[in-house]
Amino acid sequence: MMPAFEAWKILGKDAGRIILSVAEIPLKSRAEALKNILEDARKTAKKMMVESHPDRSGGNPDQFKKIGEAIRALEFYTAEFEKSVELRIRQLEEAADKRVVIKIG
Repeated sequence: MMPAFEAWKILGKDAGRIILSVAEIPLKSRAEALKNILEDARKTAKKMMVESHPDRSGGNPDQFKKIGEAIRALEFYTAEFEKSVELRIRQLEEAADKRVVIKIG
């Protein structure tokens, strides 16, 4: 599978900037924010795929294939990120539920 940084680059996006923007968002909102960014990436990919479609005059089959691979990779990574955020939230909630009892004396 294509690395996420390469996938974002193919779509003309700055992966570092995306990561930093998501990191600034509160944990509970990060997965949703990344899904919104992915939706924008899908729109970009669709436009790029129309332009590079092999049936189109001047189309580029290799670029068309790369764009498809990039969006599939980003969909996979976004789903995995969402799972990891949900797991981390559960872990934090479980830790908050545990009470610490300190006995003195």
